[in-house]
Amino acid sequence: MTRRFLLPVLVLVVALPLPGAAIPDFEPPGHTARNPVIDTQDAPARLHLFFPQDPESTWFLDTYGHSRSSGRRHIGNDLHAPKGSPVYAVAAGMVIRMEISRRAGAYLLIDHGGGWESWYMHLNTDSPGTDDGRGGFATAFAPGLHEGAFVDAGQLIGFVGDSGNAEHTVPHTHFELHRNGRPVDPFVMLVRAHERAILAVQAERLALIAERLI
Repeated sequence: MTRRFLLPVLVLVVALPLPGAAIPDFEPPGHTARNPVIDTQDAPARLHLFFPQDPESTWFLDTYGHSRSSGRRHIGNDLHAPKGSPVYAVAAGMVIRMEISRRAGAYLLIDHGGGWESWYMHLNTDSPGTDDGRGGFATAFAPGLHEGAFVDAGQLIGFVGDSGNAEHTVPHTHFELHRNGRPVDPFVMLVRAHERAILAVQAERLALIAERLI
């Protein structure tokens, strides 16, 4: 992937996960699809995404559609970053669910209109500096956030973790996009959002340099 400037950022676009980077096997709460659509042909419209985490500290793989136990498939992408890193809304919308479950851990769903929903799972439930799982809503979600709240694109909504069945894996946010009640592959949209985020970081740094030179 050609970039205008070189930064210590790497997005790995491969079909297989790295050794040791286990991807949790779970079915999102309330989701009943056993063999979801693994392409985007049923969703011609595109949601313009704000990259949901720090683009310089996040890495992710194309693991959408990989097989899981009991006939399930991995219907999202895992965005790996240090525990406690901020998680942002990918687009404006209304928070329609905030819960903690056994499999998904702390998770949040946003309705963006037009049939689009974004799902964020395995948010942090650990007390600061621990792996105790006792933080609950206070460490998982942004202060003051609640079901029914409206959020803007790029607004803080939560924090990266390893809750639910992601315990003992690399901290990450399991991210999904749904259109008209069906999951779609978010990978290409995430890559494009990541590229835009990197360019924005570069532009901000260049502006600061130029300001100092004036």
